[in-house]
Amino acid sequence: MSRMNLVEAIRAALERAERGIEARQVEPWLAAEIEKLRRADAPIEITAEALQRFLASTADAGLSRSERLRRLAIELESDDFVDGWAGFRRIYEAAASEGPNDAWVFLSWGISADHSWLWRGQAVEERLHIPCGRGRCDSGLPREAHRAPSRRARGDTATRRLGAISGRARAGRAPRARRRWRWRARSDRAPSRARRTPA
Repeated sequence: MSRMNLVEAIRAALERAERGIEARQVEPWLAAEIEKLRRADAPIEITAEALQRFLASTADAGLSRSERLRRLAIELESDDFVDGWAGFRRIYEAAASEGPNDAWVFLSWGISADHSWLWRGQAVEERLHIPCGRGRCDSGLPREAHRAPSRRARGDTATRRLGAISGRARAGRAPRARRRWRWRARSDRAPSRARRTPA
């Protein structure tokens, strides 16, 4: 692919992504509940009662309780909360208690913690609590491992994508493209017939 074709392909992909972002709409049931939580320009206060009211009013949405809470957390990720990260974390804690085996809750919790660490301007004490949410990706991986068709698929998709989120490699293996090899000549053969061994 020539450089010009590559530039055009990147530009087209960016335009498609922008159109997708503009076209993205929140489900009506979720948008109505978010408006109830966003009173004027005040920070959002998340309490156990507010979450129970949310679950009661969205019972006919057709989703599990943990999934409804997870979607609420994703939509409120960029908002300000009265308690900061602790207030936002209550949504994921409630979702995790509703669906302790729902891997998507834990994966979303880790992603939200990663995003919050990057863009929120909290006090130092609060920023120290956010990485605890990043570790939720670790608890989400074993729950999804049984769904992967093979070990290679688990290693290539979940390890690479989620390894970037929490900063650690998963499944004890580095992705194939990043493995380092060293060349070692065997003593009984000529140096030109080197053997490739993993480092």
